[in-house]
Amino acid sequence: MPLDAQRFRTTFSAVPTSVAVVTSVDEAGQPHGMTIGSLSALSLTPPLLLFSIARTAGAHAALCDADRYCVSLLAQGQEAVARLFAERGADRFAEDLVDFEGLPAIPGALGWLLCARERIVEAGDHTIAIGRVDRATTHDRPPLLYWRRAYRELAGHAVA
Repeated sequence: MPLDAQRFRTTFSAVPTSVAVVTSVDEAGQPHGMTIGSLSALSLTPPLLLFSIARTAGAHAALCDADRYCVSLLAQGQEAVARLFAERGADRFAEDLVDFEGLPAIPGALGWLLCARERIVEAGDHTIAIGRVDRATTHDRPPLLYWRRAYRELAGHAVA
């Protein structure tokens, strides 16, 4: 018997995830982007990451066609940015963004990853984008997390 989709979703809502915004620019110079919670490191040599894009996402085609991505790792206090880039039909690029190697990036993020498209893999109702990380920057800020269908902030400090 196949697993019920709601049970699958509920189970994975118990797994905390990072929150990021991935952006690209198409050949006409138009920016595209969306909030992702599926970011994962894939390989150290070469440095690869992956994220998934719902086939129903408005930015699906543009992100799948992009040669380069900027992944902005969101920090605490950036829930509004996460919501803006997740909202269907929102004017995501009306906000003041910064330029990171020619791609839009979220100011105040805890880090940025500049990636080149390595491979696109179709998987169920999503597409997996695999990117080679060409440049990475980090800032000393705590992350924004998503857990139990809500944005969360870290409380306290890590135990050594």
